[in-house]
Amino acid sequence: AHYYTRGGLCGDTYPDEVCRGNYSLHKHDPPLLFDLHSDPSELYALDPTEYSQLLALVDEAKTAFEATMTWGQSQMERGRNSTVEPCARPGCVPFPECCRTDTLHLDMSRRIP
Repeated sequence: AHYYTRGGLCGDTYPDEVCRGNYSLHKHDPPLLFDLHSDPSELYALDPTEYSQLLALVDEAKTAFEATMTWGQSQMERGRNSTVEPCARPGCVPFPECCRTDTLHLDMSRRIP
């Protein structure tokens, strides 16, 4: 069940408007339900009136979980620290600037089979 959705990496012409990058955070009441077996791309939400009992169970489980959940500090709000990011070239100099993959030029002729 999706209680909130926000746009993703889909282009502006993607059939699901919710997936488009220009779609802001949106609350769904009732939450969106999808049949992942027949609709793995989650393009077609199920009719919530047909699944009201299931939605009640999901909402009950969500409420119980949130009542006992201890929320931690947002890692995204802490900002960035390039010295702790994965390095594409461990031990390179000058660190961390040399770690960036866009500056890494691989010689494909020396590739190991």
